[in-house]
Amino acid sequence: MAQSESVKKWIRSTFGVSNQKLVDRYLNSELLTAINCDSKTFERDLGLHVSLLQSQKLCRYQSKLLKAYFANPAEHLRLDCDRLIFTIDCSANDIDNIIKPIGKKQVSRICKISDSSLSELFSIKRERAANINRDWKANKDIEQTRPFYSHEFLFRIKSNERAWLRLYVSDGAKNNNGKTSIRIDFIPDRLEDKEIIAIFGHIRARLGGYRYQQLFPRAKIKRIDFGFILPGVLSTYLYAYRDIIKKIHSSCWPIGNDKIKETTYLGNHKTSSHIVIYEKLLKEAQDHKEVLDSLDLLAVTTRCEFRFLADKSNKRLNLTTMFEAPNRLDELKVFDPKYLFLLSDETLESMLKDKTQYNLKSLKSSIRKQLKKGDKKLKYFKIDEQWLIDSKKELMNHYSDLILNQASET
Repeated sequence: MAQSESVKKWIRSTFGVSNQKLVDRYLNSELLTAINCDSKTFERDLGLHVSLLQSQKLCRYQSKLLKAYFANPAEHLRLDCDRLIFTIDCSANDIDNIIKPIGKKQVSRICKISDSSLSELFSIKRERAANINRDWKANKDIEQTRPFYSHEFLFRIKSNERAWLRLYVSDGAKNNNGKTSIRIDFIPDRLEDKEIIAIFGHIRARLGGYRYQQLFPRAKIKRIDFGFILPGVLSTYLYAYRDIIKKIHSSCWPIGNDKIKETTYLGNHKTSSHIVIYEKLLKEAQDHKEVLDSLDLLAVTTRCEFRFLADKSNKRLNLTTMFEAPNRLDELKVFDPKYLFLLSDETLESMLKDKTQYNLKSLKSSIRKQLKKGDKKLKYFKIDEQWLIDSKKELMNHYSDLILNQASET
């Protein structure tokens, strides 16, 4: 399959209106007017967005979708893992089994794929490790506590350009700090199970089966992202905050008091685990021109995601216990947009330009007063906590099983 064709197939299956039974094609087309195809951002015309929020039929449509998704997630939603990063402390001999040159071309051992079926499935290319060491270079104190990754290898699925895995190696040579380590970074949801099994089977073959089983169960989790998408929901209708007593930092993007917000962070995304809510279709339009080529056939889509950053948390996990990763998505409290059309232009403009936790909570009193004039009440949606717990456990255990048990030597 051609690379662009794999992207097109993914776009159609993920965002195609015809694949979403709850999405109304005609109302969705009205919501698509919020996206500027030239700039690949939201339209800058604030009046356009206010007019969309003042449409009674659109507000009721968005409310209907959110009610269905949050009331019955087992039927309508799928929890996915959008990032998994872990590190493995290992010996110098283990590192040699990964990077030591082999064969006439003297390529690193990990790049040597002896099984023809695997070479047809994925490629391995040596990359220049750079961005991974930004923090190491910026903070001298890190030199004694964190490995310097001098080698990077990119595994890429040949039939799907979006599917990849990066393996970093620290050989301990930098500044003689002696830290030898492997770091693995990938997006599980983009890889098929058989591809994950094949890639980790290849890594296992290079390390040796016995050594692999010694090392990988103890792998230290660094980051796990999991969340769900809401097909048909335009993010300018979704106003959420974390339902906790503790004050938290929150921010929005793009920066600027006059800009319509596309992304909201609940929690400090630079220093702690956090929730992020963003317009998924818009984000993919920025990455793939194929989205804009078929925009009229696609559904606007909002994504809600929790990013667990282990180094910013007191929770220490490995590949066998990663199902215990916290999940803050159950703290999300989402305004029911059914009666947004009753709010004043001033209130709607404030909500569009500032979706931080602080602003939304400060507006609640004003919103209630405005709705009361129309004999309406402000209501909320919350996701089913048990569904989140069960789905996360099943998802994490599934990937743990693929990596630790199903990956076999090739």
